[in-house]
Amino acid sequence: MPHYLLRVSSLSGVNLLPAVDSVATGKAFFTLNALDGTAQAIVRVANMAPAGVVLFRANNLNSTGNGRVLYSLEAQGGYWRLPSGAMFGVNDFNDIGRGRLIVIAASENYPMGEIGGRI
Repeated sequence: MPHYLLRVSSLSGVNLLPAVDSVATGKAFFTLNALDGTAQAIVRVANMAPAGVVLFRANNLNSTGNGRVLYSLEAQGGYWRLPSGAMFGVNDFNDIGRGRLIVIAASENYPMGEIGGRI
């Protein structure tokens, strides 16, 4: 098994359930150190002013409802990032690639999420 995992996700409104009709787009870059569970994520968005970006765990693979926020990302310049020291446990690690971890960028007009993408 590799020691580091890299995932890149394209963010759009069609990736959310229910889908959102938005011209906004984005990319999420996520890395995980499998040896110690530390993680990093960088999210860039275009055509929207995000009010917040979260890394979310969905309980149901077909919906963003009834899940929980793992981390709220921090705004830094023109992008958003995981807080320093973000850690992932076994359950979080196992959900990567299963479509249960979702990056969601919310805006004033779409407080539940304007764009998103699965990791």
